[in-house]
Amino acid sequence: SLLLFTDGVTEALNGAGMEFGTERLFGSINGGRYSSPGELVDHCVSQVNDFRGNAHRHDDLTMLALSFN
Repeated sequence: SLLLFTDGVTEALNGAGMEFGTERLFGSINGGRYSSPGELVDHCVSQVNDFRGNAHRHDDLTMLALSFN
């Protein structure tokens, strides 16, 4: 699988002003088994939104996932 994402994903801020970051993104998806690219993207968006909580979104969250069979 291949996951492409814009900086809006890793630079998403929570209420304390902390960034989601690449380490948190990779940690949330490593070892996961996703039945489709859509499921992978849904999981990532959910993780970012959970991290952000009620904090204002300052940038887009753009992701593209591909799976090679």
